[in-house]
Amino acid sequence: MVGAVQTATHELPGSRVRIEATVEAAELQKRVAAATRTFARDLRVPGFRKGKAPAEIVVGRVGWPAVLEEALRDALPAWYERALLESGAAAIGEPDLDVPDMPAEGEALSFTIEVAVRPQATLGDYKGLEVGRAEPEIPADAIDAEIEQLREGFASLRPVERAA
Repeated sequence: MVGAVQTATHELPGSRVRIEATVEAAELQKRVAAATRTFARDLRVPGFRKGKAPAEIVVGRVGWPAVLEEALRDALPAWYERALLESGAAAIGEPDLDVPDMPAEGEALSFTIEVAVRPQATLGDYKGLEVGRAEPEIPADAIDAEIEQLREGFASLRPVERAA
């Protein structure tokens, strides 16, 4: 389950919006802990069995930026989707995602999404608008020809036992 993402939406010209999203520090820490476990599985630390090193040692060995980058790579698509749902924007096309500042340990993550949205349709003054209707002109001989063709199509020839 994706944690809470707070959003603020700003309209931009050209049917675009900017969504400023903030992910709670607790949610970010959960994702960082999962990324740390992923690193710990593959990391060999002297004095610990493979995959059993404590998180603090893994972060010290690999570095906070690498662990944070791994956590963002895994969680950012879900946070992006949640931010779109919370903002109510109907996105079309590819988003421009920007994470301006990487948070320190225990801080919340803020990022912005700039994306194209469906333009708002505005109706003009359509009430009272009259549209003429074309009346077809059919010549009488065309009607007679069609009736004769129908008669020929439905007619049947049967021999009779009487005088002509």
